[in-house]
Amino acid sequence: MFRTWAVCIVTVFLIGSLGWSSTPYNPPEGGDEWQYSTVILKGTDVDKDATGKAILACNMAESQHRVQLSTEKVVPNGTYSVWLVKYDAEKEKIVKQTRLDDPDRRLKADKYGKLAFASNLNSCPQGKYTHVYVRYHADGNPRNTKDAKTALKGAIP
Repeated sequence: MFRTWAVCIVTVFLIGSLGWSSTPYNPPEGGDEWQYSTVILKGTDVDKDATGKAILACNMAESQHRVQLSTEKVVPNGTYSVWLVKYDAEKEKIVKQTRLDDPDRRLKADKYGKLAFASNLNSCPQGKYTHVYVRYHADGNPRNTKDAKTALKGAIP
């Protein structure tokens, strides 16, 4: 008896859900217009062999922005942080910088020297920042930004 009722309830639910989902999804106007920028990261004097790539994805129509980063040949098990930087070439100094990773969640390379990072962004970095920096924390403390050294960097196109 219970089994018969259960089959009836599931059947009614499935038929109802078919009618509910028959309305096709229409994204907002321009909602699928993503702009992608690829930033090639090159090693600095801190880590000359390191290489990497950051993908910046912006969707202005839906105010969605994202960064994905991967590196190779960094210090195995090393602690790193990821930054957006605005560098003034005339003054030869950093004007503005924003940290993308959470210092409470240690961003570590694996035992092979590979590092991966992904995060949502509050705004699209194009036009606001000029570079992506990956900084190495030799002491293993991601909160110690004073002693962090830029291991990789790349210009935002």
